[in-house]
Amino acid sequence: MLLTLALLGGCAAPPVSGSTSPSGGTPPLTAIVTSSDLAVGPNHFGLALLNDKNQPVADAPVQLSFFDLSGEQPVPLTDATPTWRRPGSEWNRGQYKADITFQRAGPYGVQASVVTTSGAAPQVARTRFDVKARSEAPAVGALAPRSHNLTIADNVDPIELCTATEETCRATRDLRQLTIADAIDQGKPLVVLFATPGFCTSQTCGPQLDVLQSVAERYRGRANFIHVEIFRDPQARTVNSTVQEWNLPSEPWTFVVDSTGHIADRFDGITAGEEIEQALQALLS
Repeated sequence: MLLTLALLGGCAAPPVSGSTSPSGGTPPLTAIVTSSDLAVGPNHFGLALLNDKNQPVADAPVQLSFFDLSGEQPVPLTDATPTWRRPGSEWNRGQYKADITFQRAGPYGVQASVVTTSGAAPQVARTRFDVKARSEAPAVGALAPRSHNLTIADNVDPIELCTATEETCRATRDLRQLTIADAIDQGKPLVVLFATPGFCTSQTCGPQLDVLQSVAERYRGRANFIHVEIFRDPQARTVNSTVQEWNLPSEPWTFVVDSTGHIADRFDGITAGEEIEQALQALLS
């Protein structure tokens, strides 16, 4: 079943000591884990931060500290300095990302500390999350499902192929010419975006299509690029068969597949063009 990042606003982290206002109101900082499929092994860990007005804390100096919560007391694991990522400079939403490897499944905690420019004590927020023994979506190293997704050659309602604006759908038409199976057969690296710009439950799918198009324009000929819509029937929220085959727990998702058909990297939610390009360059170098 699709999990929606639209629910993030209702997933506030429990307040930490000293984080609530004197009247017991809204804490000055709330941390929300945006990754929907954390599992044992390497992960692109995503975290959103909201201020006391429920607005994103963007591009701030942040430090993350991770804790194992499986015992009676939290056990410190590692610290990380995340990178602020957003699809484009005009987009006011994003997330902080850090590459983290988890050794075992179970409950974990993360503390986000934001350094203020005034020299005051850092703002701090904590939240919990779970790490699975195995990911739901195809993991790095796994064979990509050889899906026969819909393309412009299929006689279907255009909304099944692209839910963006007419202008965007026309500009990204090349992203819906190949099936994933046919692209893998060509023996080139492949980038697959699963997103529904017009019916995006997470409010982050629209810019992802533009991001993919911008990367495709720079790497066309050296790699294949495919956009797959999430819903067969957007109004009824009926998920299409390709999304079911890839067992996606949320949307949007971006996968980078190597020339042998194995998953080389994967990105859950908001993904910047730089992230996709870095994964592609590792395959093309």
